[in-house]
Amino acid sequence: MTDVTSLVKRCEAAARLGARALEKAREALLSPEERALLVAANKAGSLRIQDPDQTMIPLVTAGDSPFATPQEPESRARYFQAFESLCDRGYVQYQSEASFALTWDGVARARKVTANKEP
Repeated sequence: MTDVTSLVKRCEAAARLGARALEKAREALLSPEERALLVAANKAGSLRIQDPDQTMIPLVTAGDSPFATPQEPESRARYFQAFESLCDRGYVQYQSEASFALTWDGVARARKVTANKEP
């Protein structure tokens, strides 16, 4: 079961640190899952955390596009971990309920990824 409150706290903690403190985390290469989430969130405008039955690893979606299915627990885990990492890097901010959006730094990084300007 996922507690959205804990995700909100992660995003808020990163925001309080500021860009300078997050610099080291942001220098690290993005995982393929993080890259996919950034690009999709930049296109869709938001990310959502869905946990309908509250017994499995949550499903991350961007717009109408889910990243995995209920039958893919390993994939769900990878994308959820990528989502948490984006929160920790300060690229995601809380909007409402289970909806999150990219921060300006997240949008900028998504644009670099989309333009293939980083490894």
